[in-house]
Amino acid sequence: MLEKQTPHLAIKHLSTDELEKLYEKCLGPNEKVADLIKVYALNIRNNQLFRIFPAYKIEHQLCIFCNVPMYQKRRRRHAKIENPIECYQCDHTIFLDTKQSKTFKTNNRYKTIFASGLCSCIQCIDTRENNKKALIKQKHSLNHIKPIHYDKLSFLHKLILLTLFKVRTDEPLNRIYSLTSFYSSYPKKLWGWSQNYYLLKKCILLAYTIQ
Repeated sequence: MLEKQTPHLAIKHLSTDELEKLYEKCLGPNEKVADLIKVYALNIRNNQLFRIFPAYKIEHQLCIFCNVPMYQKRRRRHAKIENPIECYQCDHTIFLDTKQSKTFKTNNRYKTIFASGLCSCIQCIDTRENNKKALIKQKHSLNHIKPIHYDKLSFLHKLILLTLFKVRTDEPLNRIYSLTSFYSSYPKKLWGWSQNYYLLKKCILLAYTIQ
């Protein structure tokens, strides 16, 4: 979670108008950082100047999860793209460009992640995982596959299915076990993935996703 925005100690003596004028001068190509720090009596190093400016609060851009205004850090003098828009409550991020990066502090160290168009907040990760599961469930749904009648199976199909049934059932034949642990107990030379892939390709053996 991002830290809440608080004014930097170095700019507490400046009014809002003075702060904005200082930022406009910082963006000027001919302004020297050392001179601006001296004129505005800022107790900071030269490389800290752009860090002290508070982020912009974007009233019209509400977080889709928290329903609160989001923030955007100010652009540096030579930056070619704008900074991403961030929620200071849940860390939800809107990347405006795929070349954007986001820097945050964790365990007293600064870490930078580069955008791929995807937000890395917990809510977005959960949403993508749920959507992925839904697509897999839909793809492997039995409703989309037409059943094959037993009489239509070849002798090889019946032999493979009978073998699977024999090795993956208990003695009373009341329960059929999963094939997941089957490959660890039988060598691939004896029974490999090729047999099951053959049945899957023919839609005789179906992969079922358990939720």
